[in-house]
Amino acid sequence: MSLTNQTLNLTPEQIGDIEKKLAIMRHNVNNSLAILVATAEIMGRKPEAALRFADSFSEQPQKIVEEIRKFSEALQSSLGMNKNG
Repeated sequence: MSLTNQTLNLTPEQIGDIEKKLAIMRHNVNNSLAILVATAEIMGRKPEAALRFADSFSEQPQKIVEEIRKFSEALQSSLGMNKNG
């Protein structure tokens, strides 16, 4: 990602769009974290149920990474930043 010393001028609409995308990312990451916590609690209380929840548990970190990647790309695009350096 290349950085610039220039001032960025964003319209209120652009700022609103970034805020909306950030809120969506936060919501989706929080959902994945809630699933991780709930699944860990269930597996701790009922170890025999661990296999039933293993797939859901193991999918959440990648979902979080994907949400952050999508937001980062959208932010870079909104700011006109070149992500390749």
